[in-house]
Amino acid sequence: MREFLAMLLEVKLQKDVLRVGEIISGSIETARPLIDARSHMLSVELPQLPIYVDGDAPRLSQILLTLLGNAAKYTAAGGRIEVKVEVAGRFVTISVSDNGLGIAAADLQSIFELYVKGDNKRPNENGLGIELALARSLAERHGGALDAHSPGPGQGSTFVLRLPIVQNAPAENAALLTLRD
Repeated sequence: MREFLAMLLEVKLQKDVLRVGEIISGSIETARPLIDARSHMLSVELPQLPIYVDGDAPRLSQILLTLLGNAAKYTAAGGRIEVKVEVAGRFVTISVSDNGLGIAAADLQSIFELYVKGDNKRPNENGLGIELALARSLAERHGGALDAHSPGPGQGSTFVLRLPIVQNAPAENAALLTLRD
């Protein structure tokens, strides 16, 4: 099992210049059946101008699917999930927030460790506790970061994926970076 996990964490990235909005749209489309099955309300907030990153599309989608899937699974039926994209300096932040079970302060870092699932796991939810560890590793391998925030149990959570914006991407990125600097 350890060899399999090591292999997952060392997957070779096939990077290309990608539009963040397209990655988010594709990930939401894939996660939509789970979100709809639990009758969640989903809101998405994107900047007007497109944002580009240098990334591996399937791996970035994998990160977002993990975050969207967890938000859907750990939020009671009829809950709220929000996806928000913002530019902060030379980085784009993609936040996935929910009003679900939340995370205890003591678990905010350990949930990114292999085999850890936190104290707030739902009954009947299966998993090995590797998805968030893999997602964080993939974010870091893209020159970014993945962090979690929560006011505490029962108060929802927010996962923030931060990725560097491509500096020499299409004209829209140059215009956006100029506006933000």
